[in-house]
Amino acid sequence: MDVKKAMQLLGVTETTPVAEVTKVFRRLSKKHHPDVSGDGDLQAQLNQAHRLLLDHHDKKAVIPTGFQELAELVTRNNQVMEQSAIVQRRAVEVQEAKRNADDLTQKIAKRVTRLLQLLKYMAFLGTAVTAAVGWLSGEAMKLDAQTLTPEQLYKYKIVAICLGAVSAVLQFLVADHNHRVGAYNESLGDEEFCIEELNRFGLSKREFVIQDLSSRLANRALFFREGPLRMNDSEALRLTLFKALELGILERPAGSKRRYRVSDEYADQFHFERPEVEH
Repeated sequence: MDVKKAMQLLGVTETTPVAEVTKVFRRLSKKHHPDVSGDGDLQAQLNQAHRLLLDHHDKKAVIPTGFQELAELVTRNNQVMEQSAIVQRRAVEVQEAKRNADDLTQKIAKRVTRLLQLLKYMAFLGTAVTAAVGWLSGEAMKLDAQTLTPEQLYKYKIVAICLGAVSAVLQFLVADHNHRVGAYNESLGDEEFCIEELNRFGLSKREFVIQDLSSRLANRALFFREGPLRMNDSEALRLTLFKALELGILERPAGSKRRYRVSDEYADQFHFERPEVEH
């Protein structure tokens, strides 16, 4: 007996629930029981049909369950792989942001001290020249060679001393400016300060591009002079974004190189604009 004949014998279909199949079997068994109808062969066929249909339904139930378990396993594996990819991408972003911040800090330090370095080297050169002239003139005077008068030699010495002092002051300014740039970079490593700077730059969107921020709002007067001896606002903005990426305050949406997004952990630290509701 096959499944089709068993269904015909019990009067059920492929979609009939197992409980209903059992009810039909019991009803037919009472009706055709050997004690009632005396037909033992029919009862044996009913028993066989019932067992066959139960096995058939069990096999049908096992296959979907197996597929479901396999699908759940694949889903879990995909989730683990996606999470691992996110963690790896985040680690790469942090390393890249740290490297960019360090490179930008060095570039800023070189730019703001370039003029001072040039003046310092000129002062060093002037010091060396005047000192050499003064020394040679002094040696010549010992040999009674009239190269410079004592008054002129004295002036050369004064000039050499002044130029040496100027070069020392310029070296101090170079070191001071380098310290200021480095100190600002280190300050941005503090979460509260970095968030304060982002708010100062006018961060008002959860997801944004650098053009959405206003660098003019972040004028902190980091240096005591204008022009080349001062970090400009654009550099400060870029450095702040790099440090925010390194700290995890900001993140980049997958596949984007221009856009930034405030991470869920720090979203409550900013006041975002409410989207306009169209009427």
